[in-house]
Amino acid sequence: MSLFVVGKYIALTWRIFIANLSSTMSFRLSFLFYLFGIFVYWGGQFFLWTIFFNQFPSVGGWTSKNLISVYSLFLFSLATLDTFAGGVIGDLANIINSGNLDYYLAFPKPVLWHLAVSKSDVTSICTIILSSFFFLYSDSISFVRILMFLLASCFSMTLLFNFYVITQSLAFFLGGFNQGASAVRHTLTIVSPYPFNVFPNGLKFILMTLIPSFFIVTLPAQLVDNFSIQTLLMLFCVSMVSSFIANKIFKFGLRRYESGNMVNVRV
Repeated sequence: MSLFVVGKYIALTWRIFIANLSSTMSFRLSFLFYLFGIFVYWGGQFFLWTIFFNQFPSVGGWTSKNLISVYSLFLFSLATLDTFAGGVIGDLANIINSGNLDYYLAFPKPVLWHLAVSKSDVTSICTIILSSFFFLYSDSISFVRILMFLLASCFSMTLLFNFYVITQSLAFFLGGFNQGASAVRHTLTIVSPYPFNVFPNGLKFILMTLIPSFFIVTLPAQLVDNFSIQTLLMLFCVSMVSSFIANKIFKFGLRRYESGNMVNVRV
């Protein structure tokens, strides 16, 4: 795919985001209250972790610096995906099971891209800002460290996106998988910010395979705190392999998709 085509997709994604933002801002008071709720929720969790590490400076070899790095990276990556590619994160399994995929199949654009950008959780902008403050609080800031954070976020977002595509696409093969997909998504959200070393070996294996929070969050955070070529190459290889698997599973699922035969008018 040429840079010109990539640029066109980025521009179109931005226009769709602006349209979703305009729609959300039509209910400004609700929007502001929701932003306040997000700030209180994530800010409260961060405050509790700060109190915890004031009492216990190290847990499984992790310090408050390590935890804040993981926390800020995970929130930033998840919120950015929610903002610009929210259609895959929460709605893909529902769309498949309800037979509403027909609408996206009618367009010439790539189906997965259109599904991803069709929904934007613009309230996640608050989480992006909040996670950026967490990162600035974690350690001394330099231009190189900021670049490493953005690079690690790209890997984290890629792996997060691929994980959601794979798990949500199971709805092609398992009827009524909505609740299962939601449970997997929430499990990843719960375990990712926790120190990886505190988990027992059996659970560590799960967090490196079935629910790969190690590769999605822990390893990218290591790239920020302790950069190494080995970590960079490992993240690149895992990202490429997961992208290939996610694309193949989604395309294979499309061949099995049974149309809902629904005619919907969208304005």
